[in-house]
Amino acid sequence: MNWINTEYKRALTHSEKITIGIISKTIAHTGFEVLYDKPLSHFIRCNLDDLSQEERNTYRNSPIDFVIIDKESHPVIAIEFDGPHHTHDAQQKKRDIRKNRLCNKLGMPLFRVGDEQTTEEDKISLLEFIVYRVVQWYLKKDEIVERVNTEIADMEDEQVESLTEGGWLDPSIDPSFIYDYEHPFAGSLTVVEKLANDYHIQCDLMHVKHVVVENPDFKLSFLQHSAWVTPLGTLEDTTICTLSNKSGKLEWFPKEGLVFQGKYSPQIELPIFDDLLPEESYYDYRQRTGRSPVAHQWIPGLSSHTLGEHLSEYYALKSVEKWAKENLESKIGK
Repeated sequence: MNWINTEYKRALTHSEKITIGIISKTIAHTGFEVLYDKPLSHFIRCNLDDLSQEERNTYRNSPIDFVIIDKESHPVIAIEFDGPHHTHDAQQKKRDIRKNRLCNKLGMPLFRVGDEQTTEEDKISLLEFIVYRVVQWYLKKDEIVERVNTEIADMEDEQVESLTEGGWLDPSIDPSFIYDYEHPFAGSLTVVEKLANDYHIQCDLMHVKHVVVENPDFKLSFLQHSAWVTPLGTLEDTTICTLSNKSGKLEWFPKEGLVFQGKYSPQIELPIFDDLLPEESYYDYRQRTGRSPVAHQWIPGLSSHTLGEHLSEYYALKSVEKWAKENLESKIGK
């Protein structure tokens, strides 16, 4: 037999192995599974006449890095790992945009990650949080809805009317709000516990359950959350909180308190057209073309808004932790 020269290729890069490790750990014991390197045609049937020739080729042949499936083997979310060449290679960027557009057409939520999203912050990565929120939404949503319906059934009609006034659900009976509060970003909880245990700071924020501090020296209170669209059209969330001196023992601490803020730009919107001009805003693009350059997709259990709230709050907490480490350790003998 005549042998030919061959060279084995890596089935997964180091970063992809980290990604699949995070996904596998997060979905363990849930009944959900992760499949990788399979095209969209493996998961979704569609009318090919609705697709362009390029989209048909992508649908049939272009593999998705990772797809999480539920207990019935239905696809829940697709995840693509983007290395540096996804930013610098013009042809790769076009292929990515085509895949974004196709996933949007087919109703497949897609989240793109890089090394930043797989890096742990306070023992949790952003990818882990995304996967956790998606999977737990499917596992917990029916139970939360049933709980809310049971509470409503025991209410008087006047109370129900007051909680649904104007067609809006009061947060106390809104399943999405309840789910959001019960599934916070774990990194925030870690920082809150550090602030409580190491610096006697009581935290009273939006998405963090309280850690009781007896006779706290300081109290961190939520002041404001805002979300605004940058000139280019991307979303930026900001959380502002205030730190006050509860004990009055530290004379050097400002009487008016200190203000801290955290910012985060959620990257859930995906570009779906490749003719957005450099420095052109989404608004100007819509005015020029009559269409949106990005897909405003809803990822189950986690919208752009809620992701921005959780992560901007986390970074506000991190700024407080940094200040406490620099200013309190020597003054309170830690």
